[in-house]
Amino acid sequence: MPFRAYYFDPDGQMHVDINKHEIRTAFESKKGMLWVDVHQPTDEDGQFLRDCCGFHRLAVEDCMSTHLHP
Repeated sequence: MPFRAYYFDPDGQMHVDINKHEIRTAFESKKGMLWVDVHQPTDEDGQFLRDCCGFHRLAVEDCMSTHLHP
């Protein structure tokens, strides 16, 4: 997954370039602020976001779509 992830923890510390395990831990803590910026997402990336964050399949599909509507 070509991504960059950032986590601003409840103590005010910024964590940069966190890995998938750290993303999951930060998300499950429900504390602080988590930002995941995914570039050129793959199906595996979409599955990770669905599994880790509970995003609906159609929401992830829309985000991964490269088709633009006029």
